[in-house]
Amino acid sequence: QSDAVCQIMADIFGLNVSRVQTYETTSLGEAIATFVALKEFPSVEEAMKVMSRKVTTFTPNPEVHKVYDKLYKTSYVKMYPSLKKVYKALNKHTNRC
Repeated sequence: QSDAVCQIMADIFGLNVSRVQTYETTSLGEAIATFVALKEFPSVEEAMKVMSRKVTTFTPNPEVHKVYDKLYKTSYVKMYPSLKKVYKALNKHTNRC
């Protein structure tokens, strides 16, 4: 729903991010998967063409993407081995709730 979040996602991944006509994208994805499973559409791509439309596309800022990429490579990748057990413990806790 947020322009800022969409732009941040585009900048982090260095890819265009498109918002579709509905905020209920989980339900839309479920409907697309269901219609493909029922053979109403030959593929997910075909179902998406019919059942959704892009409203807004956010283009990554190459300079901002470089900053995120550098942070990922110089910080996160190095921290992850130490944090892996913490992430697993958090996952166990959150799956109980």
